[in-house]
Amino acid sequence: MGQEQSKTDFVDLKFFLGLMFMIYGAILVVTGVYYFFNPLSSISSNVDVYWGLLMVAIGSISYYKSSKPSSWKKAFAHPGIEHIEERLKGRKRSDGGT
Repeated sequence: MGQEQSKTDFVDLKFFLGLMFMIYGAILVVTGVYYFFNPLSSISSNVDVYWGLLMVAIGSISYYKSSKPSSWKKAFAHPGIEHIEERLKGRKRSDGGT
């Protein structure tokens, strides 16, 4: 199959999902705290704060459990694209020169 790349060359999906959950959770916590001190007449509970804290907790767990790359420059580069191009060029030649 060829050369396998180590896990540290890629950015894990849990990294980005953890960041997203932490950001959205923080936004919910801020809005929940704002509405706690400036209540609307029809809202009597702090659901935003509870869900925001839950989302921040889930996001932080996901973020810290993700495998982060050893080098960010290497993670966002496309190291295998040259090999794919070479294989495609070789396939075109072996198919009869098309």
